[in-house]
Amino acid sequence: MKGLMIDLDNTLYGYEVCNKYAKLCLIKQLSKDLCIGLANIEKAFDESRKDVKNVLGNTAAGHSRLLYIQKTLEILGISSFKAVMYNELFWKRYFEKMKLFGGVMKFLKNTNNLGIKICIVTDLTAEIQMKKIIHLGIENYIDFIVSSEEVGCDKPSSKMFQSALEKMNMSKEDVIMVGDDEDKDIRGAEDFGIKAIYVNQYSFKSLDITNIFLAL
Repeated sequence: MKGLMIDLDNTLYGYEVCNKYAKLCLIKQLSKDLCIGLANIEKAFDESRKDVKNVLGNTAAGHSRLLYIQKTLEILGISSFKAVMYNELFWKRYFEKMKLFGGVMKFLKNTNNLGIKICIVTDLTAEIQMKKIIHLGIENYIDFIVSSEEVGCDKPSSKMFQSALEKMNMSKEDVIMVGDDEDKDIRGAEDFGIKAIYVNQYSFKSLDITNIFLAL
């Protein structure tokens, strides 16, 4: 094995915890600023999220909190230009909760020491995902990143994995995909002809790069 493709959200850190906390902080701030009940704010936000996803589908923009917030403000009859400010608030609170799962840093260091190239293969926009990587302090162990924004579609599209191969200058037989989503990460990679390993928040405590060779 020469290369490792690895997912970011919910694979290296707890996405759900961060997202839930940031959303709650956002809703509370909107409720305070607009003098509207929390339940009504949350309902408008959830409706906006569904609308954005229905229109944009499985694309990076379909995950955009800025678009969710913009549409939320439009539903509530508030100037949508304030969405920029609230988007910054959301991500500020999100980053406050970000923490690597136990064992992740050791795993990345060991992989790096073996000369194995690492490519993050992740949905969402490039800027936000790069900021996450830097915030987690793992940028020095990552060689490449492929975001669904630059490819034009989310995983499990083969375009994501193909783009990663091209950046790494490797073939399907040279790499392994590691991720937490059985559909997007695991079946997506396997359907494309790349071997894959499922992980969760507890996996990295015992997962060693040498064990990956034995598992496949």
